[in-house]
Amino acid sequence: MIWMVGPDLKFTFVNQFLLDFTGRTPEEEMSNNWTDIIHPDDRSKVIDVYEAAFSSREQFYVEYRVRRFDGFYCWVLDAGIPKFAPDGAFAGFLGSAVDITKQKNAEEQLRTLNDILERKVSHRTLALAQANEGLKTEVSERKKAEMTLKKNFNLLNTVIEGTADAIFLKDVEGHYVLINAAGARYVDNEAEDIICKTDMELFAPEQAKKIMANDREVLKSGGPQTFEEVAQASDGVLRTFLATKSVYRDGNGIVEGLIGISRDITDRKKAEFAIQEKEAKYRSLFENSPISLWEEDYSQVREDLDGLRQSGVSDFSSYFEAHPEAVTHCAGLIKIVDVNSATLKMFKAASKEELFGNLDQILSEKSLPPFREQLIALAQGATTYETEGVNLTLEGDERLVHLRLSIAPGSEKNWSKVIVSLVDITEQKHLEERLHDEKAELEGAQNELQKAYADLQATQAKILQNEKMASIGLLAAGVAHEINNPMGYILSNLGTLDKYAQRLTDFIQAQTVVITELNGGDGTLGELRKQLKIDYIIDDLKNLTKESLEGADRVKKIVKDLKSFSRTDEGDHMHADINECIETTICVVWNEIKYKATLEKNYGDLPMTLCYPQQLNQVFLNLLINAAQAIEKQGTIKVRTWQEGDIIRVQIADTGRGIPKENLDRLFEPFFTTKKIGKGTGLGLSISYDIIKKHNGELDVKSEVGVGTTFTLSIPIREGL
Repeated sequence: MIWMVGPDLKFTFVNQFLLDFTGRTPEEEMSNNWTDIIHPDDRSKVIDVYEAAFSSREQFYVEYRVRRFDGFYCWVLDAGIPKFAPDGAFAGFLGSAVDITKQKNAEEQLRTLNDILERKVSHRTLALAQANEGLKTEVSERKKAEMTLKKNFNLLNTVIEGTADAIFLKDVEGHYVLINAAGARYVDNEAEDIICKTDMELFAPEQAKKIMANDREVLKSGGPQTFEEVAQASDGVLRTFLATKSVYRDGNGIVEGLIGISRDITDRKKAEFAIQEKEAKYRSLFENSPISLWEEDYSQVREDLDGLRQSGVSDFSSYFEAHPEAVTHCAGLIKIVDVNSATLKMFKAASKEELFGNLDQILSEKSLPPFREQLIALAQGATTYETEGVNLTLEGDERLVHLRLSIAPGSEKNWSKVIVSLVDITEQKHLEERLHDEKAELEGAQNELQKAYADLQATQAKILQNEKMASIGLLAAGVAHEINNPMGYILSNLGTLDKYAQRLTDFIQAQTVVITELNGGDGTLGELRKQLKIDYIIDDLKNLTKESLEGADRVKKIVKDLKSFSRTDEGDHMHADINECIETTICVVWNEIKYKATLEKNYGDLPMTLCYPQQLNQVFLNLLINAAQAIEKQGTIKVRTWQEGDIIRVQIADTGRGIPKENLDRLFEPFFTTKKIGKGTGLGLSISYDIIKKHNGELDVKSEVGVGTTFTLSIPIREGL
């Protein structure tokens, strides 16, 4: 701890370490009550030592107790050396003080121990010896303390000469009385060459005038002051110094000069200037940005969230969901530092004062949910966050905004500087909504167009299918007509041939009887009869004729069924027997069924009903062919009909592969098929479904993969036209 006192025993300088130790201000130390902090038991001794030293102008040492900043009294070893002005006049003392509390405590303990040892010397010889050793140690410590004091004198000079700061003393005329090596280096001189010179002799006139003006202000005020002073150093660089100056006085309180410390802050000033430039650039960008910018202080929000975390809150999402008032509370903790002109324009405020005074008007209930999500993100460690929200202008207009929050670099710990940008996306959102609506309309129109196109395709396919069926019907009718004519000849001729054969047989039999009677036996003619197998031929001829007639009748029936299936020679809408329609269809598709399935028929008694038999035949045809194609090797197809009230039901079931559940809902869609390419068009069931709907009926299906499929057809009974 370093100090200076004038001839009047008043402090003219104390360093920061001494102030930190005592906890007093420079004014308190330099006042007349500097002895107040000395222990009452030591105060008179210290004053006597100081007065004797000032009287003799000699260096001194003194130990005493002084009150520390925390109220505790500590022992210090205080030493001072006299200092003199250039003219030889006594200028006071320059000194230092060292904390020796630990040594004094050790000394006191040794003294106490020594007393105890003296009382017990008779039976504590060994302890006395140890105490003596302790006393020797104390003496050694005392000598060390004295050496420390001497070192402090050297330390004082070392501090002055070793510091990088310039330390100097000037008289009231501005002549240098003392300057350390660091100060001398700045003017490229030796310290002794600077003594008695003024700043006008060391620096440029303009620089020296400002420095000397500062000196006069300190001498006039009498108190310590700090200045920034500019001077050109020996290296030719214009440097900036932070100079702290204070007066020192003689024993009568008359100011003799000033003491100062100057620190080179050129690099710091450059850094400050660079920061100022960046700040100016930032302010320019901030103020002139076309985007609404807010500079905000979230430090209280940070403290609030930290408090919640310390109280055990870890899931902030659930917490804010359960405590919406906490969100509102946090919103009220935000401090608005500044906004730019774009913000005033967006919120229709005439000034920042008007906006800041009506912040509650720009928030709505819609603003809180996005703010809650923002709080959750920040609590989870995010330093940036983007969202969309709703704000109100001061005129009450609702604005949709895109918000981006960013914690400024350097503010990550306390969130004292947060930059928020708001982009008005109201028109954009309205445009997006219109585009969305128009897109929905276009998609709806497109879907309707696709549906219409699909319906058109289905209708066209059905028309082609119906035309195909009509063509097949015409072809079948033509073929039936062409077959009927020769079949009439064949049947007629076969009937006549059967009669002729019977007559020839009767004649041969009669002839054989006559010849036998005339010749008395068959003889050679009998042998020839056996050889030619006339009797076998006569019997076989009857069978051949019978089988040919049966075959011709079968052909005639097929032709009749084919003609009945086509119905080209009858009206479309007529009374029909559903069982007969099924039988006719079975006859037509029998070739598809007989090699893969056993057909079981169970026909109920059905009344005639008004219908489109040709179209129903097409339905039965599609269902029977599908049933046959669903059977891979060998299976069973069951056809059952029955009447249920005024409904005729037809059920066609197979034991085929079955239909997967995901395909059942699409089974009656046009062009939907699970058959291989070339095996089906996907129109059969769709056309069948439409035909049954045309009859005001229903077509239901049940299927299980690996078990089979059952189609149930239901149509109402209609008696009149």
